[in-house]
Amino acid sequence: MDAASRSGDTLDELCRLASADGWTSALETACGLLKHAASGENAFLFLTDITGQAVELAAAQIRGREHRILEELRVVIDPTVNDTCPMVQVAQLGRLLSIADHSHGYDFSRIETLIAPPSRGRRMLFIPLRGMRRPGFFGIAVVTGIETASDLGPNTNALLKAICDLLDLYLTNGRQAAELRSLRHRAESEEREKRETRQRQAARIEARLVGNSALISSARDRVAQFAATEHPVLILGEQGSGKERAAREIHGLSKRRNATFVYFDCASVPPLALVSELSGYKRGAIPGQAAARRGLLREAAGGTLYLDRVDLVPPEAQMFLGRLLETGVYRALGSERDMPSDARLIFAALPDFVQRAEAGTFLPSLSFALLRYVLKVPSLEERRQDIGPVVEAILARVSAPGGDTLELSNGALAVLHALDYPGNLRQLESLVERAIDLAADGEKALTSAHIEAARNVDVGVSPVASEGLREAVARFEADLVRRALNLSSGDRARAAELLQIPKRTLADKCIRYAL
Repeated sequence: MDAASRSGDTLDELCRLASADGWTSALETACGLLKHAASGENAFLFLTDITGQAVELAAAQIRGREHRILEELRVVIDPTVNDTCPMVQVAQLGRLLSIADHSHGYDFSRIETLIAPPSRGRRMLFIPLRGMRRPGFFGIAVVTGIETASDLGPNTNALLKAICDLLDLYLTNGRQAAELRSLRHRAESEEREKRETRQRQAARIEARLVGNSALISSARDRVAQFAATEHPVLILGEQGSGKERAAREIHGLSKRRNATFVYFDCASVPPLALVSELSGYKRGAIPGQAAARRGLLREAAGGTLYLDRVDLVPPEAQMFLGRLLETGVYRALGSERDMPSDARLIFAALPDFVQRAEAGTFLPSLSFALLRYVLKVPSLEERRQDIGPVVEAILARVSAPGGDTLELSNGALAVLHALDYPGNLRQLESLVERAIDLAADGEKALTSAHIEAARNVDVGVSPVASEGLREAVARFEADLVRRALNLSSGDRARAAELLQIPKRTLADKCIRYAL
């Protein structure tokens, strides 16, 4: 074959490399060009890995026109070590290395399974690959079986440079395309995961904040929104409207869900004791208290502290809460240093908190901080169309596992719609649960008669004239435990939280009352 034909073949191969539509095709074409350019028998390509600290076999070996994929071969490059492996020498020095007539002191042990030392009368080239798009080398080309007397010449060197530039261009474009595909796949995966998370959250919130009205739907949206943040939240709503339930959902859907949810009623302690309950105190800080006590802020560290009836907090505690919200730190009584708070704060108050704050009966700095993120829980009076869905949810929740669910008759629904609910959701749930208890085994529906009978049961007064105080208290306690178990769907740990008693105490009461 004359020089013109060889030049034409080489140009065709360069065009093939430039337009290769697959990684394997590009590697095979590059190896073929390298072999012909150096007049060798075999050509191998090693490319740097993602760390730049090693080169790896690019998986193509050319023997004539046959192509065969080989096992990965990896050679680590340590610039701090004087290594006699020819691959490492080329990577460290960045210069072409020619080895003839055996190894001349070079160490082939790490590559001898693929590349043997040259035989007599033959030599091999180790060529550092540099392209036009990157400052450093991106690999090593190895050509073996070259006659010792052959000379590369300027044309061959120019051809080698053209091969390096085209291979570098292909690698750069291929890696950019792979990165774009990876980014697109990651973005699609993240969006799919976010969508599925939102769907799970929506299903959970709908199961706990039941209703179809626009008001409760808006409240559910705000719960999901606040669950994704760490902001302090103020929940406004009537007594019994479900403020604590909303707070627990914010906690349960947040990243703090595996930590503690601590409930505290700000009106349950004397005004002067409120700050010490929140901050705790050192030993001897309070007369008559021999031992130190860690406060609610430390108990809720990593979790959520829910402060109910914050509208009843006295001025001294208002100043404490204002500083806590502003700085994120507090000081225990008797301590000489501030401590950072790691508890997410959720507050609850009656709807007239806004008017009271505007009237100046509340510390302005605290009221401004509280009113920044507000969740309004509607009263049952504001969403009477939700009475039916709420009752249906109660019936489904208290039904025996695997058993039939009581149906809600039209008559019972009509009676429920006609009633007033000053106690809001809590009153409705208590009434329906008592009506369910009055339904006989085997009945298929909850009727108006059940509702009327439940209305006539005054839980606070003994229906039996001869019943003593002890029996009345026991019956009342059993009813409270039953309601807590119903609200928690049988989860005793959560029921114990609702009752604010240890789980062991709840277990004893369940045994005592056969619950």
